[in-house]
Amino acid sequence: MASVILRFSKQKGNPATKIEAHHERTKEEYKSNPDIDTSKSHNNIHLIAPQMRYKAEVDKRIKESGCRVRKDSTRFVDTLITASPEFFKDMTHEKMVEYFQRAVDFIKSKIRPDMIFSAVVHLDEKTPHVHCVVVPLVKKIDNRTNLSLYTFPTGDFIKPPWQPCKAFQMAG
Repeated sequence: MASVILRFSKQKGNPATKIEAHHERTKEEYKSNPDIDTSKSHNNIHLIAPQMRYKAEVDKRIKESGCRVRKDSTRFVDTLITASPEFFKDMTHEKMVEYFQRAVDFIKSKIRPDMIFSAVVHLDEKTPHVHCVVVPLVKKIDNRTNLSLYTFPTGDFIKPPWQPCKAFQMAG
């Protein structure tokens, strides 16, 4: 039986350059990941294309929100969405793209959609998957001033009681 796989990786500091190199396939070869076949990288699909470099995308969203950043703040979350390999075995290209679009739409439904600045489907590895990059800002009320402001969430915001299997069900 096929399984949906979601991985959330909180990123603090500035790991954006390395993650961007992997997602956007800016290197000639990837010794750290032998599953990448760069001759197939042209088949990768941007469901949401970044308009700038990842660090600039993150900084822009934080600045626009007026959020203060601490040293230990999670600046962005690298989300990987895929399924077990047998799920994709006989799937057409169109159905695969539909599956990943539904996955990204599901993530959009759980957060502020404008905080997602990149969603790229990798078809150049053994198992297809999508990387969705999110700046995790939430709106809160400041109890001292009673003003609405954006802040980084506290606690474990990336493990809500989601039911992705229902959200990702493929029609027909």
